[in-house]
Amino acid sequence: MLALLSTLCLGDYLLDPSTVVTHVIAAGLLCALRLQGVSRRVVVVVSVAEELFAYLLWIACPSGLTTVALLWVFLSLYELILGPRLSLKDNAVLISGDSYVEVVIKRSEGIEFELTRDDCGQFCVFSTLGCAGFLGCPWFKQIDIGRKICLDDVISINEGCDFEILNRFRSFGIQREQLMSLVLDSKSAETVVLVARNRAEREHWMVVLHHILGTQITDIRAAWLSKVLSVHYSDQVDSDKKTSFAEALDILSKAGRPYDRGYALDIFKKITKTNGIKWKLGGASSLNKQQLFSFFYYAVHRPDISEIYNKLIDQHHGKATLNQCRFHEFVRDEQKQDESKDTIRQWTLKSEPILRCLNISSIGFCNYLLDEEHSVFRSDCRLVYQDMKQPLSHYFISTSHNTYLTKDQLTSRSSVESYVSALKRGCKCVELDIWDGTNGEPVIYHGFTFTSKILVKDVLKAVKEYAFCVSPYPVILSFENHCSTEQQKIVARYVKDIFGGLLYTKAIPEEETCLPSPEDLRGYIIVKGKKLTLDFEEPEPEDDLDDEMFSDEELPEDLAFIMNMRGDGEKFGGAAGTAGGAAGSGGTLGRNFDVLSMRSENEEDEFTSSESIKEQRLRTQVTLNEIKEDLAKMKKNSSGKAKDAEKKLAKEFSDLVVYCQASGFKGFEFAKENNRHYHMISLAERRAFRVAKEEAVDAMRFNQRQLCRIYPSGARIDSSNFNPVPMWNIGCQMVALNYQTPSLSMQLNQALFQDNAGCGYVLKPKLLTEELNSFDPRKLTDNFQTLTIRVISGFQIPYKNEKILKSERNLSVQVRICGFDSDVQCSRTKVVKNNGSNPVWNERLTFRIHVPEMAFVVFTVLTKDVYSGHYALPFRCIRQGYRRVPLLNKFSEPEPSAHLFVHINIGS
Repeated sequence: MLALLSTLCLGDYLLDPSTVVTHVIAAGLLCALRLQGVSRRVVVVVSVAEELFAYLLWIACPSGLTTVALLWVFLSLYELILGPRLSLKDNAVLISGDSYVEVVIKRSEGIEFELTRDDCGQFCVFSTLGCAGFLGCPWFKQIDIGRKICLDDVISINEGCDFEILNRFRSFGIQREQLMSLVLDSKSAETVVLVARNRAEREHWMVVLHHILGTQITDIRAAWLSKVLSVHYSDQVDSDKKTSFAEALDILSKAGRPYDRGYALDIFKKITKTNGIKWKLGGASSLNKQQLFSFFYYAVHRPDISEIYNKLIDQHHGKATLNQCRFHEFVRDEQKQDESKDTIRQWTLKSEPILRCLNISSIGFCNYLLDEEHSVFRSDCRLVYQDMKQPLSHYFISTSHNTYLTKDQLTSRSSVESYVSALKRGCKCVELDIWDGTNGEPVIYHGFTFTSKILVKDVLKAVKEYAFCVSPYPVILSFENHCSTEQQKIVARYVKDIFGGLLYTKAIPEEETCLPSPEDLRGYIIVKGKKLTLDFEEPEPEDDLDDEMFSDEELPEDLAFIMNMRGDGEKFGGAAGTAGGAAGSGGTLGRNFDVLSMRSENEEDEFTSSESIKEQRLRTQVTLNEIKEDLAKMKKNSSGKAKDAEKKLAKEFSDLVVYCQASGFKGFEFAKENNRHYHMISLAERRAFRVAKEEAVDAMRFNQRQLCRIYPSGARIDSSNFNPVPMWNIGCQMVALNYQTPSLSMQLNQALFQDNAGCGYVLKPKLLTEELNSFDPRKLTDNFQTLTIRVISGFQIPYKNEKILKSERNLSVQVRICGFDSDVQCSRTKVVKNNGSNPVWNERLTFRIHVPEMAFVVFTVLTKDVYSGHYALPFRCIRQGYRRVPLLNKFSEPEPSAHLFVHINIGS
């Protein structure tokens, strides 16, 4: 019965004319909700609630009042969800008090578009402003009449509003040109959206508001200074408090603007002199608050960056700070980075010290550009981003030559710390020259020289501790074995006992055709050396004593051995224990070695050519004719001596060698037919360069499947280095350099191996690893990329002593491109006179690069042609846009505050 009555009542309800009208209106409002972006679930819930409410209301009062009631309910729900119905109201008045802005609605007529003051000195603005509201979550709420907005909270005034909110305004016929928004510095980052009747009215309001709030918004630097100095001054400022020079430096450092002591001292002295303060020896002078403000301003002011910022903000349209939209456009269009809104927001929050909203001030913009994260070196290259599962032969491997030496090859000290230093710098192949020592303890030193000796076991312990301090990828120990059989067994025992499970000793699978990957060898230490073949046959000799080593233009690796053959053996072999023996030896080479020591620090870093090597020889009293005679004797006896030495290879030492089996080089065709993938060769510098010139393609093919190590000429007794780039261009993996010698060669080595997180392994480009690739390193390609570098300015250019800062220096920047022969080029800016604090060049340099995969860019700062700092990086790691280029000293150590500021563009 109840069911029947309910059915009859429901039928009457649905057929009632007022109910039909109500449902039509309800359907329209529900569609409007859906179109405005309200979720389907909310629409369904509202629909069910409406139907239930209407039905109950109809039962209680089945009349036309139902329609009116339902309309009222739906309009209320609609306003609650979507926000206010933006009915335009005339004559809104914005009143500015001492610390607030009050929005009121007035019916009385006012004077439009004029700025006046009332009797209390308040600014009163009368206009026909349409509407005011706060952008809140989750919906738009109408502003409370009489709500006060603190002037200190107004951060910026911007055109338009958020895109989502703009769509809601458009549903009421309001366009973007009518809107402006005030950003409030609050925890929720509220935005007041104001609606004008037209664009002209909106522009007038923006001008007026900026006039009222201009000081509050634009004086960002003063606000930042106050914030930074708050640690020194309380709320009730003690104007008598003094700040010493050391404290001022500490303030700069904490503010994220580290400053060089010499340049800071120069500013400090100028301020004290300007204010009539006598400078005291030892920096005992101090500054009061106002003087400290001046010091801080001069220290952090960057006119070069401020100029860029001022161009970005449109002063004619009332913009005082850079909003998120414009900042995002700058990152995308100028910096060539396609980043998400969330990433841009994180960058803003990190860089902006004052504004706690999504706008960025000039200070924050400067912080962004000078942040290491946004420097010229790509941030993704600071991670291990390359594929580490390819064969070992597909990687460049950071390699050191005679790692134990601290300086030259004849008289310098050998040190365990040299191994620690190399491993900390990402080196993954170190060299150990092992010799028989006293008391049965094998030693490492440069044989037949005055270099000091260190124990093998001490070096192995250091290697174990620091092998994987930079990355977990394998470390290769390149042994040059000169020990007797007995002491070889001792070395083998040390290696096994010290390294234990870290030593790679697994047998090579028979079916294996290529080298394992760095990932496969992760956490292992690999021994490189000669290995006994089956049935204990002696291995073939390495390339160390081949005919190339006896040419007239190449000295042997152990030059001192020649002197030993000439009867000077006691002077070299007997006194080799300490470097001090060189002074009293009286030997011909010993007396003249000071002439061959490391080049002057003032000499520009260049590659040491074969011509300079010849000049070094001529500067000694060992004539070329004497060397030729000694080489002839050595050549006559070398084959027999080498054979005898090889027969002394101990099986225990041989068993340590698995993958890096040293093999003699008899040509690429022979290697292709006879060598296995685990055989590797070592080539002396001169022979390697001849191969690169005459057999580049064959060398590149060989290096796709096997390892090749290149070491410096024995004539480089000053531990100078050769140009490694031609060796990398043919795919040589292990280009051994003297890490202890600062040079352009080491700058390029660091440039290459800072890629891929500096892990010591860098994947070769495909043009060097693909077997079917028709690339020929000797031929010029038709395609090229254009690199345009605008050298804008420098900051705190390194100096030798603080006295030089008192006068102007002749400063210039040299940009060098290193790579294939077609890409080698150099260009230089004009010379500007500046003490180095902030020189400005603003000069454009352009380069064409044909093989960008193997190109390097080297920035060098010169003071009267004398080296003052550098930075090098691979072309593939360079970023476009406005970038900070950090400067390094000659040992490739960073200068904390020194850098160049450049703009980079790469085009096809």
